[in-house]
Amino acid sequence: MTDLDRRVLRTLRLVGPGELTLLDPSGYSPESASSQVHRLFSRQLFGYRAEPDLRSWQAVAPVPDLAIEIPSIYNAGLGASGTSHVVRLRTGVCWDTVPPRELVAGDVIRGLKRMGNPVLRSPLLPYFLTTIRGFREFCAAYAAEVPDRDPDPAQLAGFQDAHEIPGVFALDDHTLVFDLVRPTLAFVNVLALPCAAPAPVEYDAVVPSNPAGRGPDPGTAPGRRGDRPSPGGRGRRRGSRRRGRGGPALGSPRGAAR
Repeated sequence: MTDLDRRVLRTLRLVGPGELTLLDPSGYSPESASSQVHRLFSRQLFGYRAEPDLRSWQAVAPVPDLAIEIPSIYNAGLGASGTSHVVRLRTGVCWDTVPPRELVAGDVIRGLKRMGNPVLRSPLLPYFLTTIRGFREFCAAYAAEVPDRDPDPAQLAGFQDAHEIPGVFALDDHTLVFDLVRPTLAFVNVLALPCAAPAPVEYDAVVPSNPAGRGPDPGTAPGRRGDRPSPGGRGRRRGSRRRGRGGPALGSPRGAAR
């Protein structure tokens, strides 16, 4: 077998409606060709099961992914006012780093903060601005403090480290609290959007619109479709570690999955 044959065998080729121009979850756009592959590698607190019958209600019912369960009044995850959601993360989900590093609540918060970056924002960002308390103000302050359209990654990371989203905070490494502007029945669906994917600390070295690496590499983002069990199920997956073009070596979460 030649070197060319080996490279061909290690290459996944996808046929789609256009070029994959952006694989960074923070800038996810449902209108882009890239949107059709995000489910292959992105993981969120909640997601959707693979359902062969799209007419089934289960095709549009969110299920836990990185979260243990859907917040409700029965599991003390939903406050009486309907504006406070407590989300508990699964344990044993690790970034595919060396050594493996567990995914924690701070990674989820980092992913949400990156979504507010002024360089490249997802068209789905308004869903978060109108529901999470203080998110709109966070994004406005972000744009005011980092007006450069081509900033250094350190500028973006510096703002995110120094500022918090008032309506999102961690009680501990595996417990998140979301405070909403008003009761929002579809808030779990909002958190299931691909742009709400967690981000490892290594993403601080990448600008979301980076044309060289096209954002973080798909091998660095959270999860793969084939290892997502049915609702309530648990699975194990092994991630793949690779180096993104123009970016640092990063990892993807592995462990408990849908």
